[in-house]
Amino acid sequence: IRALHFDAAGTLWIGSDGGLTRRDDSGFTSFTTADGLPLPAVSSVTSDRHGDLWLASCESLYTPGDPITCQPVRRTDTRFQSWADLGAQYIFALTADAEGNLWAGISAGVARYDVGDFATWTTADGLAHNTVRAVHEDGDGVLWFGTLGGLSRFDGRAFRTWTIADGLPHDTVHDILSDDHG
Repeated sequence: IRALHFDAAGTLWIGSDGGLTRRDDSGFTSFTTADGLPLPAVSSVTSDRHGDLWLASCESLYTPGDPITCQPVRRTDTRFQSWADLGAQYIFALTADAEGNLWAGISAGVARYDVGDFATWTTADGLAHNTVRAVHEDGDGVLWFGTLGGLSRFDGRAFRTWTIADGLPHDTVHDILSDDHG
């Protein structure tokens, strides 16, 4: 199991090398390529403000050194719809922000889906590392990215990064959560 996500209705969605599984009051229901997933594995799951489910459908789950392609996919009530192709990138994390943009932590930076296209930021733009393992929007709408080279904060204009040199216990950040204070 690579991803767990509760949607607004309280349904649990599970991403794994076997596809996508839904757990609700009626039990477990699995979705695979036979049900319309473009690729067999699911590495990340999130919901947007419209209630649509977004997931990263991949050739397989991540193995360091293996070039694995993923596609962002939107699941509406009845079908799976593939969106813009990011090329041969692995999608580690997805989150939908309050404005409705989809953010993807990928193996080559961070990408934002906005009005039909992806924009990408990398270390050249100030991101701590190009492998982005976690994406999180805090209560103020600020985006945080966990990378293999530290924690980066993006306010929409510029990045600020924290590493071991700034007191972070490790430069590899796999998850980000907000506490009760934001």
